Amino acid sequence: MEVLYTVLPLVIVAGLFSYTARDEIEINKMSGRPDVTINVIGFRWNWQFRYPGTGANSTAPLEVIGRSGEPAVLMLPQGRSIRFVLPVPRMSSASFWMPASLFKRDMIPGRMNQLAVTIGKTSTFKGRCAEFCGVDHNRMIFYVAVVPGAEYDRFVGGRTRPAGLGAAGRASSSRSASGPTSRSAVGGLRAQTRHRRS
Repeated sequence: MEVLYTVLPLVIVAGLFSYTARDEIEINKMSGRPDVTINVIGFRWNWQFRYPGTGANSTAPLEVIGRSGEPAVLMLPQGRSIRFVLPVPRMSSASFWMPASLFKRDMIPGRMNQLAVTIGKTSTFKGRCAEFCGVDHNRMIFYVAVVPGAEYDRFVGGRTRPAGLGAAGRASSSRSASGPTSRSAVGGLRAQTRHRRS
């Protein structure tokens, strides 16, 4: 009987560990050539999303930068493989979290993390920082708009900026990237946020 009490828990733990390892490997699997790659950068107290490969004819990649009182809008295509690259953060720590998609990755100083997702249906939802990162942690939110592929292509194709622009160019890019398409997708979420704050 004592042997059973010793062996049975070990078998249960080993079984649970094997299922966990299998699922973790599958979740962390990265496709060799994702359809879309997005760099996610956290800073005090907002987000910046950079779309590598969107620049053409000597234009720099599209950037979406959140500003005070105006969270960044992350536009994603429906049904395409997406790789998020999380470089070293500009702050001590942050955590990129999209609750509706059940995915989260920590942004750790000195380490680059990655995350791969494919979202099968159009939707709009809110993302946030899931780790306490400082006094204004509660302001570290962003909006996600998952749109049909054709709409995403129009969004990317119509919003580029000349290469070599400084801070003024990046700010202009952030405003244009939250233009009519993005505003229509997340306007309801922003209205809800303003209502709760009031």
